[in-house]
Amino acid sequence: MRRQSSAVIARQSAKADARSEGLAERIARLTALCPNADPASVKYVAIHCATIPTFPHIIALLSAR
Repeated sequence: MRRQSSAVIARQSAKADARSEGLAERIARLTALCPNADPASVKYVAIHCATIPTFPHIIALLSAR
């Protein structure tokens, strides 16, 4: 098996960092709107509803409650 170059490793690391920052932001926004929600459910929604059209709609619905 070939060893990956440092450029590839750096690019993969940068993508992983960006994903984790986005996830942390979505979790924070959901937690602020639903403070009594189960943390596991909040994390699930933050991970699986991260598409551009879906997440803003979820936030808008929760904000309107």
